Amino acid sequence: MKIKQKCLSLLLALTMVTGTAFSTTAFAETDESNAPKTIYVDASGDASGDGTEENPYQNLPDAITAAADDDTVKLQSDLEGLTSTIKINKAITIDGNSHTLSFTDELNTKGNGERNGLLILSDKVTVESLTIQMSAGADEAESWQGVYGIQVYKSSDVTLGNVTAAGGDGGIFVNDSAVMLDGDIDVSGNEFGGIEVSNGSANLTLAEGTEFSGTFDENQPPIWVDSISSETEADALAEAEGYFAAEGWSAEYKDSTEGNGSQVWFTQDEEEPPADGTGTLQVAASVIGEKITVSYQAGGETKTATNGEELTDIPEGTPVTATVDISKITELTEHKEYYTIDGTEILLNGLPGVDGTKVNDTTGTFTF
Repeated sequence: MKIKQKCLSLLLALTMVTGTAFSTTAFAETDESNAPKTIYVDASGDASGDGTEENPYQNLPDAITAAADDDTVKLQSDLEGLTSTIKINKAITIDGNSHTLSFTDELNTKGNGERNGLLILSDKVTVESLTIQMSAGADEAESWQGVYGIQVYKSSDVTLGNVTAAGGDGGIFVNDSAVMLDGDIDVSGNEFGGIEVSNGSANLTLAEGTEFSGTFDENQPPIWVDSISSETEADALAEAEGYFAAEGWSAEYKDSTEGNGSQVWFTQDEEEPPADGTGTLQVAASVIGEKITVSYQAGGETKTATNGEELTDIPEGTPVTATVDISKITELTEHKEYYTIDGTEILLNGLPGVDGTKVNDTTGTFTF
């Protein structure tokens, strides 16, 4: 743009000096060769593949080699039997297109740093809609082999969206890097835990709305940080904006005496039950002309409703037991009474009286 501006200034100067009028027309040209492009990969391709949709590359490394910054590499099939780490050293997008990369246990015998499915070595990389399946559990004699589905090494502005990483010692390793998780993230099914966030200025952030799936128990951390010197440092990590940022998570210090090294495990806090007032129970009008009463215990207060009334202040999504008083019902052969909660009909199945016997002043219960 600066070059064009100088040329235009020069033309205007010549016009003024010579007194000759020039008519100039500006043309905007687009260099399509520099525009971001999509490169395709399909296991059914052949050696002559050029990365087009009609003639895709047969393997992912060739496509990455051919890609330039801002390009997208898109899978058209699963890639199986992979034995070496796939390195991403350019600012590109890997679109898995809901396909899977499957690695054999041969990769587990490689040297340090080579036991990863994907190794991201560049800033501004995006991996989306992809499943990484490792084979760390194939050698049961090895308790820890350092196998990760994805390792991000000394890179920033990396986004992992709708990604599954399973079968490794850990699903994802954020190694001195800044990574954003987005969409559905599943790191369950790994030998030790889900995501390791360690070294230098490592930082992991969950985008708003991210659905995180991992193993949540006392033996497997969904997210953990290595090489923590003390519980004081662990508490600082829980409050700091670095390492890991997401609402609803808390940090727990794991001393080396527990067999896990000195670590911090991040786990999701249990959700508080919703406050009263989020759900409504509609008591059905009695089709048999007898009084039906529903009582519900909420916050130490008993709330009641009868035929056709609403019972409010019910915690939405919380299991509730209501009591139904049915009086003076005789020879009832078909029980069709129902209740609704937020529009969903709940039949009163199993209450006394449905078998046709005489019922007087009887109480039954049901749960919705």
